[in-house]
Amino acid sequence: MKKWKALTVFGLVCALAAMPVLTFGASSKEESSGGSSSGGGSSSSSGSVVAGGGSSVIQKPTQVTVDANGVQTTGAGTVVNSEPGTIIAVPSNGMNAAGQAVTSDTNGNTVIRDQATGSSVTVVVGKTSDGKNSTAGLSQQTISQFEAIDTTKSMAGVLPEAAGYTVQGNINLNVYDTATGAAVVGTQIVPIKWTGLTQAMNAENLMVGYYDNATGQYILVPIVAIDYATQTINIRVNGSGTARIMTR
Repeated sequence: MKKWKALTVFGLVCALAAMPVLTFGASSKEESSGGSSSGGGSSSSSGSVVAGGGSSVIQKPTQVTVDANGVQTTGAGTVVNSEPGTIIAVPSNGMNAAGQAVTSDTNGNTVIRDQATGSSVTVVVGKTSDGKNSTAGLSQQTISQFEAIDTTKSMAGVLPEAAGYTVQGNINLNVYDTATGAAVVGTQIVPIKWTGLTQAMNAENLMVGYYDNATGQYILVPIVAIDYATQTINIRVNGSGTARIMTR
């Protein structure tokens, strides 16, 4: 019996290892919109995870969760989407698609380190580096746009390319230089774990819309890689903003 159990476990490990990882690029198209900075939409994180209708799930920011595939997340880096019942998070271990090390700091925020240069960025989910609500500073126009997206589950009103796609959830990413705390504007590969990801989703029916803080524009950001085994999507962003995962 012990030998049979060992063979079964070994077979499961082999099956997971054989699951594919898709790597592909997509051009980023821009649509102008009003607004000056980003917000998190209908969900948030950093300890108090707000669900639709005002209910919330309380998580300690430094609370660490490791799933069956070894992906580690923290309370600070996790967003719970109440309606679909899925979780979106920035992992706090492993590597991103660029081969950069992914860890976390003492506050539970994800740190992405470039071993070649020794530099690193800190990704704060759902709030700014000084702890303020990430929706602070939004123009009324942008707030109205976010509310419309949350209500209709569609970004087509601000991003025509998104017509026919349904917004499955969002996560606010605030990217800072780890050493200085300054907001980073420049290409970053950010891994996002989404528990709603399945192998039926690919470049033909999955996209990520992004509200860019620096430009005040809605764009489609490139999906650099998809790992179905770990339910992780790597996206290329140019700084802080709000990412919305969409499918059709």
